[in-house]
Amino acid sequence: MTASTNQQALPKEHHKIIGYTLATNGKCVENYGTGAWGAVIIANSEHGSWVLDELAGTQDETTCNRIKMAPVIEALKAVRKHPNFEHDCTIEVQSDSKNLVQGASDWIHNWKRNGWRNANKKPVKNREMWEELDNATEGLTIRYTWISAAESEMHQQTALRLSEYGLKAIGPARAFCSQFQSLS
Repeated sequence: MTASTNQQALPKEHHKIIGYTLATNGKCVENYGTGAWGAVIIANSEHGSWVLDELAGTQDETTCNRIKMAPVIEALKAVRKHPNFEHDCTIEVQSDSKNLVQGASDWIHNWKRNGWRNANKKPVKNREMWEELDNATEGLTIRYTWISAAESEMHQQTALRLSEYGLKAIGPARAFCSQFQSLS
């Protein structure tokens, strides 16, 4: 499930977009299970920055690594669809997942060259998600930045809150569905 909270049109006082920042986060109840994610899409111009959109989503039967990748993929798709999207600018992806940042910045190139095998010649875990991320970044200039949870800024905190709200919403909904199923 994916939801957009407030896609914004380009403000009149802002001119050409020179870059985007995607603040992303995801949380799992446990290492494997239900998870939720959030993303904040920020447009940058020579006159300042503004939030274009906030996204949130949930996944059943996911892992911590997968739920950290989901907001990046969905935010990249949303950026591409935005009416003011500029193809020739840099997109900075911020994440508190070192695995995501290193995997997307460095490891993915070797994995593809080695037939989606890691340095130990074993199949890459979550290959379908890495391939989806690779497809979402095709033709774009992407810079991945690791942001520690303790040093995160406002937009990163918003992405975290979106994922936390998603997890809170799933709990009551899942309890309601279980009660409903037990009545039938």
